[in-house]
Amino acid sequence: MRFGIDERNKKTGAHIYVLIFQLCSLLPAVYVFICAGYPALIARRTALNYFFDYGISLLPRGEELLLSLSYRLTKNEFVFYFAMLFTALALGVFAHFVLVGNYKKSKILHIVFLILIFLDLVVRAIPFEFNSALGFGPAAVGFAVRLVCFSLLLLDLIFDYKRKKAQ
Repeated sequence: MRFGIDERNKKTGAHIYVLIFQLCSLLPAVYVFICAGYPALIARRTALNYFFDYGISLLPRGEELLLSLSYRLTKNEFVFYFAMLFTALALGVFAHFVLVGNYKKSKILHIVFLILIFLDLVVRAIPFEFNSALGFGPAAVGFAVRLVCFSLLLLDLIFDYKRKKAQ
């Protein structure tokens, strides 16, 4: 791994951010997929519930709210499930092409990700009811992971700035 923006054949902070986002999308998907086949698991608290609680808390709040809306409108777990997985896949494919392509587009994507994560952190810090719906533990872990993602992207921009200044 190497921090920066124009790093060919190396993983940057933005690449790691996308991988973290995709992993976070898989955690609640495991729960939804298994519970769709075994609905009796919903009636009691199991380890799978923690996959869901922490996985949902790790996702951006905007995505969580859109997923919640999609579930309320359709009342179907599979819409929720596939929407979450499609979002993770689409972001991964889109980000890969932008991050390894044009330098300017990659830098813009870094800035857009930073702004979105910053806004997400602000929303998480405001005491909305949905921020504490799953408890303090998942909320704190979600905030910490989003802060790490913010740091990864910020380090990319800082190292890029230092390299450009040194040249």
